[in-house]
Amino acid sequence: MQWWRSETLQVPSVAGFHLDFNTDLLLMHPPSSALRALRAPTIRSRMSIGGSRHGSHGAPQWNEPTGYLFGEKPLPAGQKRQKEDWETIWMVGMFGSMAVAAIGLYYKPDTSVQSWALKEAKERLEARDEQYKYVAPQSNPPPS
Repeated sequence: MQWWRSETLQVPSVAGFHLDFNTDLLLMHPPSSALRALRAPTIRSRMSIGGSRHGSHGAPQWNEPTGYLFGEKPLPAGQKRQKEDWETIWMVGMFGSMAVAAIGLYYKPDTSVQSWALKEAKERLEARDEQYKYVAPQSNPPPS
């Protein structure tokens, strides 16, 4: 049966009831290929009409690989590499912030639950005049 043709469907009888359906009354769905043809243009098709995916600034710009580390050719013997302006600032900022973070983590206050509970328990035991450390009783040396 095709989706646009009107026919009568006969459903087998169930519990003594016999049902006939007219397909004009049923909401029938067209095949998915017909839906795809009716659908609005997709984002991909609109992008190909309007411009490139790179903001309409032409082809993407990138450096071709040269095979050298960071794209720098090795210097001839006896020459020293000259740093760029930003390299010193970057090194000082990067390693300086690491040092500040390490010092800050080393001296950060202890805020764990265990240390708070130990301090609280010591205070409560001292308030009741009890010792919080076990002291073994002194016994007399065994007779020889």
